[in-house]
Amino acid sequence: YASPAASQRLVTLAEKDIGSVKLDATGGYSGPTQDDWGLELLRDENGKPLPVELTAGLHKLRLANTDGKGCNLDYLEFLPVPEGP
Repeated sequence: YASPAASQRLVTLAEKDIGSVKLDATGGYSGPTQDDWGLELLRDENGKPLPVELTAGLHKLRLANTDGKGCNLDYLEFLPVPEGP
């Protein structure tokens, strides 16, 4: 993402709110001569990455702008959760 100001998005999966992601300011919206891109993880209330369990099939994912601040979003990526004890 790239954003001149901090912003926030509500994340909804299959019509269920799963959390909010806070996006810190990166310096701008980025462009041909400016690289302002940043990365952020969806986190739980304790600041830990939020695991999302998906079943096979199609899922509707929405990010709602809850604070009215702009943000360029390049892509979303789901990462596998490492198995542990």
